[in-house]
Amino acid sequence: MSIRRSMLMLCAGTLVVLSCADPSSAMAPQASVVRPSAGPAADTHASKQSRHASLVRCEARPTESAVATIGASGGKIKVGRHVLDIPRGALRDPVTITAVAPSDTIDLLQFQPEGLVFRKAAALTMDYSSCRVHAHHPRIAHVDDALSVIEYLLSTSQGAKVTALLEHFSNYAVAW
Repeated sequence: MSIRRSMLMLCAGTLVVLSCADPSSAMAPQASVVRPSAGPAADTHASKQSRHASLVRCEARPTESAVATIGASGGKIKVGRHVLDIPRGALRDPVTITAVAPSDTIDLLQFQPEGLVFRKAAALTMDYSSCRVHAHHPRIAHVDDALSVIEYLLSTSQGAKVTALLEHFSNYAVAW
């Protein structure tokens, strides 16, 4: 293979990698953001953390959980420092809801039953006071089980709390 062809393939590969990068992570402060993975070594500690790109780093806390049955009249579920407010009419029938804030360095909430869809959006408020947040506007991210960001939710913040509206249950974390 000629040197010219090798250089061309290297440049093309670099462009492909750069075009797949999340542009929002480029503006995140260096000290508190876990970096994206540079390679496929998913079993190492560094690459495990790299899947959490743009998630805010926090002090580890003990696992906290809450279970409540909420029906058509709505209600609130408090999980440690976090609160889910389900409005009247969001659920047609009573549903037993489980919320878990696992012990981790990511401020994460896991809701069950996964995929539960609300008729009216529920408000999730996450307290990130134990996190190293240098951004002016943290937000809530919908994440998968591997903590990869699926989408960022439109969020508002006040003090050390950030709030977003949820249409359905899944996993959510504080992000940049």
